[in-house]
Amino acid sequence: MSTMLYAGPNAPTRPSSGRRTDALVGLRVLDDGEGAVTVVLDGDHLGQGLAELRLGLAVILPGGTHTLTIDLVGIDRLSSVCVATLLRVKRVCLAWHVHLILQRPGARSRDLLVRTGLRDVLEATVVP
Repeated sequence: MSTMLYAGPNAPTRPSSGRRTDALVGLRVLDDGEGAVTVVLDGDHLGQGLAELRLGLAVILPGGTHTLTIDLVGIDRLSSVCVATLLRVKRVCLAWHVHLILQRPGARSRDLLVRTGLRDVLEATVVP
């Protein structure tokens, strides 16, 4: 069964060039140039970082990106705003055929993902 997540005039589009990620606050964007982008959220400016991630996803993910990794190493626990943002990012990534990975979630974050059933929705990996 196929579900269309976005349709119509408000459907998100991805830019092919002209990215500007140096002005983003609360997150750091690492692009390997081969289709994989890593976003590292800053725990001290998490609210700003989540807003930048939610509103600036088209800038963060250039055309040709096939994997988005969100590094949660600086986040102690996932707030409801953080979970909502991650679910929105997941939905957009599905529409754009981008694989989303949550990297290095803390123990409390992993527990939350398991308890809420989001572990099956948001792929989380533990990297030493």
